[in-house]
Amino acid sequence: MIDHSLYLVRFEKEVMIPIFEASDKVVKINIPVRPSRLLKTNFGKTVGGQFEYDRILALNYYGLMKVSTGFIEKMKEMKKEGYTIQSAITPVVYFASVRSSHISKYSPDLSVDFPEFKSKLVDLRWGDKKVVRKEP
Repeated sequence: MIDHSLYLVRFEKEVMIPIFEASDKVVKINIPVRPSRLLKTNFGKTVGGQFEYDRILALNYYGLMKVSTGFIEKMKEMKKEGYTIQSAITPVVYFASVRSSHISKYSPDLSVDFPEFKSKLVDLRWGDKKVVRKEP
């Protein structure tokens, strides 16, 4: 049994952020500055709303946008300058797009526990309503 909170932090640092940094095609979408309602659920409490990274980036965990500290600092800076910001176009890495090949490339030791971690997130997000698709 793995500690999901520690796994999540390592997974973001060792897999999700390197995917963003290595990608030449980055998806950018409009991210609301206000926290999502999903943060109030067990899923949101497990995943959290922000992560340590000095650049502007968001991680999408099945609809929950987790923003970087760089994003938060930039929004605070713009607010001090007098701007009223409701959303910002931000690069996003989708958790659902992460494949086993990414994990084995960036952090092979995390690949063993990834299926358990992914099923835990799916269970927290949808309960028994969602069936996890097997990778080819």
